[in-house]
Amino acid sequence: MDPKVEVVRMLVEKKGGVLATFTVKVTFDEKYQVHFPNMKVAEGPKGRFVSSPTRKSGDDFIPLYFLNKELLDLLRRAGMEAYDKALAGKGLGNSAPLVTVAAVSASTPASPVAPAVPRPGTPSTATPVKTWPRKEWKPSPARK
Repeated sequence: MDPKVEVVRMLVEKKGGVLATFTVKVTFDEKYQVHFPNMKVAEGPKGRFVSSPTRKSGDDFIPLYFLNKELLDLLRRAGMEAYDKALAGKGLGNSAPLVTVAAVSASTPASPVAPAVPRPGTPSTATPVKTWPRKEWKPSPARK
């Protein structure tokens, strides 16, 4: 069983020690897919590294994904390669967020990804989403 690993979304934007966030899609046996969102490329005292999302429990941080070493290494390698490709494509001096799509496979070389095509009848420019005023919740009177 040789999984196919793809970085489907990468947002390169430096916030504190985090350099980028990305989502990874892993395909097993050509039919089972698992998505791992909110993976991060971070800068630490020993250099760059890839980390999984965690949640805080007391004084400890608990990982949200419990992965074996082989799969975690594949995800880390795919994330670092996609981050390096994103930096090489845009240059280091760009401060705007960068969204890229890259494919990295454990068994086959990367394949180009087709650009997204807008649906017919949708406007070509982004329109703002209408937000409704939020109603305040009030408890109902007690029944007798």
